[in-house]
Amino acid sequence: MPKNIKSFLKKHIIAIWITAAALTLVTLGVMASYTNQSNKAKKVVATAATTEMRFSSNYLEESCPYKTIVINSGEAINVDVRNYGRESTIPYSSDINYTLTAALTDSSGNPLSPSKITELIGTGSVIIKAVTITENNGVETESETDLFTLNSSKISDNNGEVLAAGSVSVNHFHIYFPEPNSKINVKITATPSNSHKDLREISAIFAVSDKSSVQNTGWTGQFNDSTATSVSGYDAFNYVISGSGDSTSAVIRWNSNFVSVNQQYLTTKMGAGAITDVSGRTGWKQVTVTLNTTESSGRYAFQVFKTSSFSTSVTSWDALNACIEFDDGI
Repeated sequence: MPKNIKSFLKKHIIAIWITAAALTLVTLGVMASYTNQSNKAKKVVATAATTEMRFSSNYLEESCPYKTIVINSGEAINVDVRNYGRESTIPYSSDINYTLTAALTDSSGNPLSPSKITELIGTGSVIIKAVTITENNGVETESETDLFTLNSSKISDNNGEVLAAGSVSVNHFHIYFPEPNSKINVKITATPSNSHKDLREISAIFAVSDKSSVQNTGWTGQFNDSTATSVSGYDAFNYVISGSGDSTSAVIRWNSNFVSVNQQYLTTKMGAGAITDVSGRTGWKQVTVTLNTTESSGRYAFQVFKTSSFSTSVTSWDALNACIEFDDGI
């Protein structure tokens, strides 16, 4: 090696070593960053593919929605429970053992008393049937098996069900109400067994409306609390407006001497306008609201509160019903 090169190396050996070390560290840092970002990307992809719960239904949800189904006489509500999610048909990895429960409830999912059930449907029953679908030469045939019969003597019932693994699996059920305009509600719940830690309970509360009744009457309003308890036993009441129709203008009136209404709900959920006095009726207030089936699933529910004069003047359910009026103009 020439003397001048050796001399140069001896003089600058420390600087050369530092430069080489720095380049090595930069290279390693870039590689580490790339690897880390690559792993992050893999994790995101994996999460997107696996977070969806593979236990779903055409109606039942974790939020337990309220569903008003418009039917004809003799028609059933078709409820499916599936071993895959709402966004894909990738089936669950093993059999899903779950309990299907049906119960007669109010619109909030609270159990009804036998006397209230008799008041609503008399001696009638809500019948839930399991459905088996067979295919022959491209033609599907349904056969039904009685599962639950609910009435004032049997308020709720349950049964163990299985969704088989290996492929897409669906359990089918039919709900039959006594009449298409029955005022009863039915809560259906599917609860996975404890062995399925990654699956959660799904449910829905069902009500029905007769197609001809909806066309003729539109919307109706009523208190939704149990009359088995006296009005003095409540701090506030639930008023439910249900039916069908979009952009329907309706009027709610109440006697403000004895009750007040949840104005925030009326404004945010029902598009309420200004509250005005009712001409010729001292203490009565009114407000115009807009009702839409597509936005509400056919149901609105707001609270009615007592005033300080309530307890001395309103002592029965008839008196309470006289304190509020609903008019959909039909």
